[in-house]
Amino acid sequence: MNVTGFTNIIDWTFNYFEKQEFGHLVAITSVAGIRGSQEAPSYNATKAYQINYLEALRQKAKKIKKPIIVTDIRPRLVDTDMAKGDGLFWVMPVNKVTKQMFKGIRNNNKVVYVTKCWGLIGRLLKIIPRFIYDRM
Repeated sequence: MNVTGFTNIIDWTFNYFEKQEFGHLVAITSVAGIRGSQEAPSYNATKAYQINYLEALRQKAKKIKKPIIVTDIRPRLVDTDMAKGDGLFWVMPVNKVTKQMFKGIRNNNKVVYVTKCWGLIGRLLKIIPRFIYDRM
């Protein structure tokens, strides 16, 4: 569902904006899509798919020369009913997360890490060599 449902909805929306000749597509992916994880391999893989799909649509909008903005919101754990359990790392309050999401959307950002500390972690995750990451 994270792949097929996402693709169907995002494609419909992008096509609608293409016919309309403008739009702002916003999707919520996850910091988890940056690298694989032994904790939730399929979740991380589907989020990686979503991140790459949005990037491709951003390129497509540029190629077809339509002002379609694509914003990828990448949160981590937000203090909701879904984020419950012991030992959860850096669970962020909803009000802080929503303010940062709205600011990123309003500023037409391509990628919005929520919260900002996850932006730094996301960048680090991209550059950590595989032999180190595999030991984490």
